[in-house]
Amino acid sequence: MPDADASHTWRHYTWRALRLVVVAYVIYAGLLALLQRKMIFPGTDLPAGKPTGLAEAGGEQIWLQNEEGKVEAWFFPGKGVSVDKPGPAVIIAHGNGELIDGWEVGTAGRYRQAGVSVLLPEYRGYGRSDGTPTQKHITRDFVRFYDRLASRPEVDGERIVYHGFSLGGGVLASLARKRKPAAFILQSTFTRIADMARGVPVPEFLITDPFETLSVVESLDIPVLVVHGERDEVIPFEHGKRLAKAAKDADFLPHAGGHHLMTDQVAFWRAVRKLFVRAGIFAK
Repeated sequence: MPDADASHTWRHYTWRALRLVVVAYVIYAGLLALLQRKMIFPGTDLPAGKPTGLAEAGGEQIWLQNEEGKVEAWFFPGKGVSVDKPGPAVIIAHGNGELIDGWEVGTAGRYRQAGVSVLLPEYRGYGRSDGTPTQKHITRDFVRFYDRLASRPEVDGERIVYHGFSLGGGVLASLARKRKPAAFILQSTFTRIADMARGVPVPEFLITDPFETLSVVESLDIPVLVVHGERDEVIPFEHGKRLAKAAKDADFLPHAGGHHLMTDQVAFWRAVRKLFVRAGIFAK
């Protein structure tokens, strides 16, 4: 029965080849997931020191317990706010290669001087926080941090703004699906991870943390401010243009700097104030 033997041999090698393809695919997908996480969340390798700037800036350290351990956040009250006079607040989410340490000055300090309280939540696995950073984990933590912030007596829960820098814009867009802000600032932020992966042989369905910022912005009916550097060497300027175009009510502030360098601070804070007025957070 030479024909039967040949058919059996062919089927045997075909199934063996298919099994090898499946095994190779599983290994490829697993390695791809690990590499993605390392590229999206490189800040897990940053050294965790003591929170030296917290006490000096009059902040409060907050800990959130989750299934992987504890996650840190810092809260700073805005100038002039109190239980009797609650004010607006901003949640700031930093970039993927940063920690909350250092944000208590600069951006957070300017908000506080304007009477806006500030919450700086950390990402899992970053700094002094436990766990593994993923979009799902971080979003879950940020929802709980938002709820804590909104319940504080010195905070007006109807006037909470999001300010995301780089990856932080994607993080807060993910939060916005579950907790709608009064206004949204997207600074040096991408449209979605799939667009950042263009040119890399990664099928979209294998992207573990998609961060679909663009689709969230399209769905929001709130004032949005998009800020992006024309010389951004990390996230192309086109991402900022697309985000601004997608929003229903957006101001677009391009500047001549790169990813981290804001060349015109005066114009930036003028645009922020305009956003707050449009959103009814500040009086005209």
